[in-house]
Amino acid sequence: MVWRIHSKERKDAVLRRVVESYIEECRPISSEYLCRKYQLPASSATIRNIMAELGKEGLLVHPYTSSGRIPTPRGFRYYVDFLMEKKEEEEDYYSYFATLKEDIRRRNLNLLLEDISRLVSRLTHYAGLAKIAEEEDKIFFWGTSYILQQPDFSDLKSIKQIFDLLEEKTSSFAHFLEENFLAEDEDLKVLIGDEISLQEISNCSLIISSLNVETGKRILLGTLGPIRMNYSLTLSRLRALKNYLEKEILT
Repeated sequence: MVWRIHSKERKDAVLRRVVESYIEECRPISSEYLCRKYQLPASSATIRNIMAELGKEGLLVHPYTSSGRIPTPRGFRYYVDFLMEKKEEEEDYYSYFATLKEDIRRRNLNLLLEDISRLVSRLTHYAGLAKIAEEEDKIFFWGTSYILQQPDFSDLKSIKQIFDLLEEKTSSFAHFLEENFLAEDEDLKVLIGDEISLQEISNCSLIISSLNVETGKRILLGTLGPIRMNYSLTLSRLRALKNYLEKEILT
């Protein structure tokens, strides 16, 4: 099989492999690495030319003096929208959700939201959050320590900005979440980088979903992590939690 540089299918295949390799490796990805890892039916020079084309389209960037490239936020957006393979919902995680039933039986919505944020964090290994609609001073966070473990957040100034935003009870982040509650027929929303429209977390990605509880209130659940997020796995696990809540807890 001959890989033509300008073939959209070939460029999509290379971009998907660059994104997924970068998510796994957290370092610039070279054409030689791709050829070796995936045994591509093309020379490293051909793959390098395809990566250069992707760079001209704003989907990859060539950082510093490295021979490799990394995805741009636009590259991640294209990957999530068109290239990512969807994982099946992971029902094995339903055993983690058992504690939620007790909280809803006690009609303790605050405990339920605290448990949801904790479960989201444990499932995704990013920061978990939960929020009641129209109550801007109540955001439940869990797992901000996971942010410190991400090599993407080695800049102490950036980490401080993130923590300040999350800990400010009446923050612009709370207002942003209030404006981005999903409609009832929406599944999950993925916001990458500047799409969050908050400078403090413009180097992050946010995945959110929302659902109704029997009290008539509407709650949001989500996760905040690096742009180099494992989107396929994270979406699968958040969808599993959302579906469990809707089927087993909130009906």
